[in-house]
Amino acid sequence: MRTPEYWDSQASAAAMLGIHIEDIRDAKAEGCSAFRSGRVYRAPLIEWLEKRKIQQRSESDAGLGDERARKRTIVHAMIELARVFEIGALTRDQYFEQGTALVEATGDNDIRIEWVRQTFDWIAGEFPDLVVANDHHPKAVAWLLAVAGCKLGPSNSAAIQPLD
Repeated sequence: MRTPEYWDSQASAAAMLGIHIEDIRDAKAEGCSAFRSGRVYRAPLIEWLEKRKIQQRSESDAGLGDERARKRTIVHAMIELARVFEIGALTRDQYFEQGTALVEATGDNDIRIEWVRQTFDWIAGEFPDLVVANDHHPKAVAWLLAVAGCKLGPSNSAAIQPLD
């Protein structure tokens, strides 16, 4: 699965990165180059956030609850996982499985929705239908269908059925 080059909104960027939208707005207000044509570009935003990571960590960790600090750590792991995938050190299936485990560990519905969107975009962009996609990436297709509350029909027919 390809990580997005950009997000169409500040809210999507914040959800996928697991940070508050105010952090995104602060980046824009402080002149981060990630904001162009109504989009939020991932690479310059990550770079901007990384430069401020040490300062943010020391300032904010003291006031964070354990759960927020845990979620932020998981999101940073997701960012690093995407980088590892982008350099070719993970297969798509490995990236999907590890990314999904991290997404679910955050317990954050906005992050989960963004992961569903990215997974669906990947599957829909590479395969003509779910049966073919299922032949190549059965875990990803099964997860997407389970999130939607369905499953493939008997013998992987194109029919989608509700989960039992």
